[in-house]
Formats: sequence, structure tokens, C-alpha cells
Amino acid sequence: MDRDIFLKQMVAFAMSKGISEDQAQRIMNKYIVKLDTSDSIVQHIGPEYYAYQILINEKLVDFVAL
Repeated sequence: MDRDIFLKQMVAFAMSKGISEDQAQRIMNKYIVKLDTSDSIVQHIGPEYYAYQILINEKLVDFVAL
């Protein structure tokens, strides 16, 4: 998956959790460089998972067990 598309989906997920677009973009940009978005496992897990983990790490959302 293209890195830009992956990033846009991560930002969209963060915005769905109440984070402003500017803040979501800033936060996700810090982490996207660490992800190999061309890796099939990363693609399978998906941008929402990574965005959620980042938001938890940044203490912007609480962990909720599914």
C-alpha cells in the first residue's frame, strides 16, 4: 500500500476519535517513517490498528479491550 494512502487512513482514524486534523497529521507523521507500509503483514494489520496504538502511546485515547 502506498505510504500516503496508509497515512491518510491513519489520520482519518484519529479524526474519528475526536483528534483534530492538524494534530492527527502531526502525530502520525512522527510514526509513519517507522512503518514499512509495503510489508504485507503491516498492510494486513492495517492503518487503523497502528493509528490506535499510536493514540494510546500518545495518551490521547484509552486502551479498550475488545
